[in-house]
Amino acid sequence: MSNRFDLKNLLPHLGAFALFLALATFYFYPQLQGKVLQQGDILSGIGMSHEVQKYYEETGNISYWTDAMFGGMPTYQMWYPKSMNLFRTADKLIKAWISYPIGMFLGLMVVLYLSMLAFRVDRRVSLIMAPAFAFSIYFLLLIDAGHNSKINAISYFGFILAGLYLLLERRKYLWGAIVLAIGAGFELAANHIQMTYYYLLALLPFLIAFLIKWILEKSWGQLGKFAGYASIAAIAALLSGASIYLPTLEYQKDTMRGKPILSKGTLGTGANSSSETVGLDYTYATRWSNNIGDVFSSMVPNVVGGGNVAYNTSGTLASELRRRGFNAPKINLYWGGLDSTGGPAYFGVIVWLLFIVGIWSLRGPLQWGFMASMLFILLISLGKNAGFFNELLYNYLPLFNKFRAPSSAISVAVFLAVTGGALGLNELLFSKKKANEKLVILKRAGITLGAILGLILISGLFFFTFKGSMDSQFEQAGILDAVIDERTSLFWKSLGRSILFAGIAWGVLWYAIKQKWNLTYVAFGLGTLILVDLWGVGRQFVNNDSFVTAKQRKDYYTPRPVDQLILKDKDPDFRVFDLTGDPFNSSFASYFHKTIGGYHPAKLQRYQDLIDRYISQNHQPVLNMLNTKYYIVNDDQKKPTVQPNTRALGNVWFVDNYMIVETADQEFNGLNGLDPGSRAIIHKEFASQLEGFQPTKGGTISLTSYAPNRLVFSSDAPSEQLAVFSEIWYGPNKGWNAYVDGEPANLLRADYALRAMRVPAGQHTIEMRFEPSSVKIGKTISLITSGLLLLLFVGYLIYPYVASNGNPKKEKQHA
Repeated sequence: MSNRFDLKNLLPHLGAFALFLALATFYFYPQLQGKVLQQGDILSGIGMSHEVQKYYEETGNISYWTDAMFGGMPTYQMWYPKSMNLFRTADKLIKAWISYPIGMFLGLMVVLYLSMLAFRVDRRVSLIMAPAFAFSIYFLLLIDAGHNSKINAISYFGFILAGLYLLLERRKYLWGAIVLAIGAGFELAANHIQMTYYYLLALLPFLIAFLIKWILEKSWGQLGKFAGYASIAAIAALLSGASIYLPTLEYQKDTMRGKPILSKGTLGTGANSSSETVGLDYTYATRWSNNIGDVFSSMVPNVVGGGNVAYNTSGTLASELRRRGFNAPKINLYWGGLDSTGGPAYFGVIVWLLFIVGIWSLRGPLQWGFMASMLFILLISLGKNAGFFNELLYNYLPLFNKFRAPSSAISVAVFLAVTGGALGLNELLFSKKKANEKLVILKRAGITLGAILGLILISGLFFFTFKGSMDSQFEQAGILDAVIDERTSLFWKSLGRSILFAGIAWGVLWYAIKQKWNLTYVAFGLGTLILVDLWGVGRQFVNNDSFVTAKQRKDYYTPRPVDQLILKDKDPDFRVFDLTGDPFNSSFASYFHKTIGGYHPAKLQRYQDLIDRYISQNHQPVLNMLNTKYYIVNDDQKKPTVQPNTRALGNVWFVDNYMIVETADQEFNGLNGLDPGSRAIIHKEFASQLEGFQPTKGGTISLTSYAPNRLVFSSDAPSEQLAVFSEIWYGPNKGWNAYVDGEPANLLRADYALRAMRVPAGQHTIEMRFEPSSVKIGKTISLITSGLLLLLFVGYLIYPYVASNGNPKKEKQHA
């Protein structure tokens, strides 16, 4: 390779970038009109983080704590600006500083295209497989739902695999380590731990396959070099993500995904609690599990009715619905293993064909790696429907029980199918294999795909019932048989469609090889066919009608009359319990108020225990100690109305006495029957701080200044007091620091989940500040490491050109 920089070498890549941008813009054209996707998860996130975002806009200060949900919790996994991780800035560069969805789908295509360079895949193959990756129906559904961080994490799978391939297969150790570190750095910056974890599991079969090869060949040197370089890359990437993961790791220990606090059975409600298992409860964790029909949907989109989209009906069902007054009869026909879904996880039947070509054409560890990894990930996605397998992983595989919704593992299968398919297509069209060898591979792939489609056909004939778990509504309406007929019809139409697309693609490849057609035309013809297939399905679920104006989305958070009434109360800190819906699965009220409920998949464990035993049972003393000043309930006409709670204890109060208990169970059970306004329960771990202290209640204490990360109280007492604050405990030494007249003071835990402290006699100013050292340390590490990694990457790319000083001396290529 000549080291003289030549713009002509970049032109094909710039052309690819332009094509990707054009495709993303065409699909999501309403974005150019100022419209946005509704995105339920983003709307929920706005409610979660509104308090701290508003605080930042008004003061310029960042709070890593919010009181808007569940009494109070860290914001690490809901809003985390200025992480000092430069990979986040580089991520914007890859997406050309274009916002989502256009920028996000541009990123999906660009990263996969660049990743294929390491595999020496022909540029034409990369050019058509990158859109096949981005426009997989699953990713369209993710962006529509608002799972942006999940898509971001998936985007960078390619860089990691490219780095590993350079290390494992091509033995380019330094360059491979750099690419691996860069890819892992981007991956961690995306901050979706579950997707990263599933992807690491998918890489295990590749590593095992290469390990077996090295052992059989006694290639100890290769093994040692790989282990060394890969370890350095992994450590560097982990350090670059320290600003996000140090606080998160610290936090997760205290969440419902951490170790148990209570003994099994302590709740006494029959509920499965996070405090009764390490990690998440198995039933809760596997609730969102695919069944075999959902997996088949990756090849035939409407095997189980597609998704939660209303299909135009026909025949008996249409007639019945019209008879009941529906002029344009539409109905949701999904009957798969999930409670609900936006649509099928359709990869594209042509992509599946190419993946199978890859399995038949690749050799050695790559072949076994792709095959075993795909099977492994699909089994994980089945969750409870592959019970024995997933129970083993849940019980014995580290961290596996920290995550819910195993169905989401299907996103990793999309990546495997596309990358394996790219390698397969490259072998079929652009390798030096003889035509007869290629035809044998294609024939085997066709037979394999045909066998799978045949299995789906047989399932439809003999095994599928076309009944779903949510069919009681149809049965009660007397239309279940007609719905089943409609589902059956949709199944056969969808299967026929997949057979047609697969047959056309297979035929094009067969005659292209046999007749030696122009491979450029073949590649782009195939790419067009893939897009027609994917967009034909995708537009059913995500289309121009999925967009709304920015004002329409903003108007979602229009305060109700009850919210406006409560907002007239200028008390700076009280809580609201909204019971008009599911209080623990909605962040709507959190947009306006500090709430008892909210929505977050990683609540503090102590608070979850309060929910399970006390709050869900409307236990008044516990709600009083949480300073629940207002309830929002539905009246007899189902209209939201406000009920004041005059017994709320306020922000802080002095107690008459306290009792020391030995165990967390006693601490928790003691809340039943406790008068929290006069007595506090203290765990023995804080007993030394109260030794010899017998409070005599007297004096006053009140909140004088509120910010989510800084509370100021004023006290005036004739003697030393024990104050209990209606603030959620998070500690010790995890960020909340107390000060009396500017001097550090100790915080204690009271009543299982609240903060308390000894307050000296006299007049004093008491402060609580949230100052997590993990954030400060993490940001410093991230800034240094991410900066060095990106500099190393850029330096390694440009060094040959700089070193040559214009002398076109031949050098080895990096990739």
